[in-house]
Amino acid sequence: MNMDLSNNQVRALFGLAPTARETISEKAEKAAQAYIRLHYARIILTRELVRFQGKQVAGIKYPSIYINIIQRALARLSIDMRKLKDFMQKHAIHVSEKASLSPHYIEHLYWVKGVKYSVGGAPFVLSRNVEKTLRYYMVELNDHQSYI
Repeated sequence: MNMDLSNNQVRALFGLAPTARETISEKAEKAAQAYIRLHYARIILTRELVRFQGKQVAGIKYPSIYINIIQRALARLSIDMRKLKDFMQKHAIHVSEKASLSPHYIEHLYWVKGVKYSVGGAPFVLSRNVEKTLRYYMVELNDHQSYI
């Protein structure tokens, strides 16, 4: 870890408030994490959409309602993913969608202007973060729409 007081992790270690401006490496790490969450959420939503459209889900009444929710979630997610990809292209950030897997850790590589970094975590943490992302696109965005 760089022990420079402009580094927000170091500032937090010493009980100081974070600096107002994030460095490009901090923005790149957040962008990589967001991209990975969106990537996995899109895979899950696409898989569920195929299941519902193929009538592979037994016992569900009104599957068209679920299909509609999933399609709207995918549309919103695609818009956000496009914005994120534009940001990443502007800052020369590239994220690998292929993960390096172990039973206790999932790691993705990303590059900022050709310099390689990695981001990852425990599978249950990634799963929880992807679940939050799915909840946001499927539930919370739908809650803001009025029925009447």
